[in-house]
This record gives sequence, structure tokens and C-alpha cells, in this order.
Amino acid sequence: MKSNNITYLPGVDHLRAFAAVWILAYHAFHLVGYALRFHQPFTFENYLHSDNPLIALVLEGHTAVALFMTLSGFIFAYGAYGAHVRFVPFMANRLLRIYPVYLFLLWIAVSVAPASVTLPAMAETLLPLANLPSAFHVEPYTDMFWAVAVEFQFYLLFPMLAAVTERRGVRVLIGVIVLALAVRVLIVAFGGNAREVSYWTFFGRVDQFLLGMIAARVYVRLMPSARQALLIGAPALLIACGGLVGFHHLGGWVNVAWWRILWTTGEGIVWAVCIVCYLPLAARLPGVIDTALQWVGTRSFSIYMLHMIVIHAVIQQGWLISGTGLFKLLAANFLFIILPLTVAIAALSFVVLERPFLDLRRKYLVPNDAMPA
Repeated sequence: MKSNNITYLPGVDHLRAFAAVWILAYHAFHLVGYALRFHQPFTFENYLHSDNPLIALVLEGHTAVALFMTLSGFIFAYGAYGAHVRFVPFMANRLLRIYPVYLFLLWIAVSVAPASVTLPAMAETLLPLANLPSAFHVEPYTDMFWAVAVEFQFYLLFPMLAAVTERRGVRVLIGVIVLALAVRVLIVAFGGNAREVSYWTFFGRVDQFLLGMIAARVYVRLMPSARQALLIGAPALLIACGGLVGFHHLGGWVNVAWWRILWTTGEGIVWAVCIVCYLPLAARLPGVIDTALQWVGTRSFSIYMLHMIVIHAVIQQGWLISGTGLFKLLAANFLFIILPLTVAIAALSFVVLERPFLDLRRKYLVPNDAMPA
């Protein structure tokens, strides 16, 4: 996604593409898998499991949300390095980036379920505080609103965090990470659900955004070579994959053990390292792959916001490939039906709902040497 504020890094769009397709595969495998097995709407009972490590990685693709959030912190901090972030134009840009698609889906949800509309619930969703249980929700149109809400809560703090980091360094960000972890510990100590507070909330996810910010400063200062990136990034990726497979064998997403309060921090650390190490390698990809990944990455927000609607439509209309062998069927339905449909609709959404508003974005960065003392 090119911006007039941030130097374009093609590798960032590669990672956005990867994360968007991963979360799409995750939801497709679970929802379609449940429909094929039980012929009824999805619930988290009978959570799908596999002893195959590659399938396990797909089934724990919720970690793609962590990659998105870490990547957000990285790209904003990368752009703001050595600069002052002006709050009003920054937030205006965020509204132009998010709200056209967000409001379009909200409008559909209201049209589908007008009887569910209440003023407090709509206010929470519009602010956005859609990650609150009392917010307006109509499946599948608002399914991904919770993540947008959490991201937007990060954006409100980013200009202040960027300014403090420029003056005092990353120790401030580390302090906030420790504070967020302490909040999660307290919530669980008082009877809260470790999974719920860690997965759905600001205090559960802010670690990832902040670790992305730290990673940006590391990247700018060190500018690792491709060789250095490979030497560090390959083990980091193996740790990420091994950790996810182990997580899957411990029960996967449905596990509510106390250690879930640490899991989101661990995800953020590993994905932050992978981001820093992938960017020097991205330039070495063949041109055709680079172009394809950039194209998908540019449309990743629409893919993320719309994919649940596509999956639900495919299931409800019975547009599924049938046969034997559950995971082969899931792969076929994902690759030949759900993925192309989602990408096609997201491409249209990008042209109609995103690009016209992206062109309205303003500059929000002022070099530090241009600021009054």
C-alpha cells in the first residue's frame, strides 16, 4: 500500500498478502469443515484437529491477526522515525483508510437486521468499540469489526507513543508491554478468561503493535543484509511454526489455560523478528511473484473484511466440492472456490470503496528538525 507519508516497502505488502490469505484459509477450513462434518452452523465444539504439521498451521491461522497487528506497529513507526506525527491528519487518514469498507458493511448489517439496532450498540460500533460484547453485531457482516476496533484504539495512542519513543527510546514501549501483561495477569487472577482477554482486547493485543514499533527502529538502525536476515529469520520462522504446531496439540484456539496471557506477546516477538528479516529478502523474489504479492497485499484489507461473508455464502448456498477425505476437500474448496471468489470481490471493493478515499489522504509527518524547539 503506497502512501505519501511512508517510503514504500514492497515486503510489507507481501506480508499483508500472506496474512490475509492465511486468515482466509483458517476460517474456511474451520467453517467449511464444520459444515461438512455436522451439517449445521459453526460452533467451537468439536474443534478441528490434525496431526499433519502443515494442516495444523492452517488450523491455527488466527495468528495471522497477530502478524497484521505487529505489521501495523512496524509500518507506522518506520514512517515516523525521526519525525513528528500530527494527530488530526493522522487520524483523518486512518478514517479514510478504514471507514469506507467498515461503514459499507455496517450499512448492510443494519439493513439485514434493523430490529437489532440500538443507539448504545451503534455508538460503540461507530466509535469504534466493536470489540465490546455489547456492540452491534450481525453475522457475518460485522465478524471482523472487533479487530478493526482494536487497531483503531492503537491508532489513537500512536502519535503520543511515537513522540515519546523519539525522545526516550524503546524502553517506554517495553514498559507499556510490561504494564499490559500485568493488567492481563490481574484480570485472570480475578477470574477472567485468559483466552478472551488476550485475544479480543486492547490489553491483549497492544504488545504486538508495540513490538512492531520496536522492530521498526531495529530495522532502520541495523538495516540487516539478506544474509543476516536469512541467518536470523529462518530460525525465527521455524520457532513460529513449531510453536503453532505445539499450540495446536495443546488444544488450539479453544484452550483457555492461564499461559494464554503470554501467548500474544510471544506471537508479537516472533512476528516482529520475521518482519525485520523478511524485508531484506523480499527484493530477491522473482518479479512476477513480487508483483502478485503486492497486488494481493494492497487489497488485503478488503479480503480481511469481506472473507467471512464469502465463506458463509458458499456454505449456505451449497457451492462446495463434495467427495471423500476431509482435508483434501477443504483444500480444494479453499483453493478453487473460496479464495478466488474472495479475491475477486475484494478487488472490486478496493476499486469502489477504498482507492477513491485513499487518494484523499494528507501528509501527517513533520521532520523533527522542522519542529520548533
